[in-house]
Amino acid sequence: MTNTPETIERRKHERCDAPSDAVVFLRTSGPDFTIVGKIVDISTSGLAFLYTAASKQKDESRQLDIILAGPRFSLGKVPFKTISDVEVAMECPVGFMAPRRRGVQFGDLTDNQRLELAYFIQCCTTDETEIWQVTPYSTRKAQRQ
Repeated sequence: MTNTPETIERRKHERCDAPSDAVVFLRTSGPDFTIVGKIVDISTSGLAFLYTAASKQKDESRQLDIILAGPRFSLGKVPFKTISDVEVAMECPVGFMAPRRRGVQFGDLTDNQRLELAYFIQCCTTDETEIWQVTPYSTRKAQRQ
């Protein structure tokens, strides 16, 4: 992102592009998910994702799950707060809703969540051939026991 007088970069951590099969599920206080979206980019402090909705959604979710279908990665119950939620400007066929982009900041993560997130970020910035050489912390810990 270019820093101009209108757009000052406020992120503390560099974002990396997410793999095409990375999705996010926002949790409500009940058993259901409120929003499912495609992760666009991610860092150790937050992520952005695209989703479809008629309007800005209520901000009742407080936890999210990150899922990567390919290597079967998941990181659940990640605390977050919404930083931005805007409609993406693009032409849509009549009757279709324009996608929205939501940016979220992670809350207080457990040590394990931080390690798993670092693993995920390493996966999304590493060649696919190298992904399988890295084992998530929780798996390594279980193998030692």
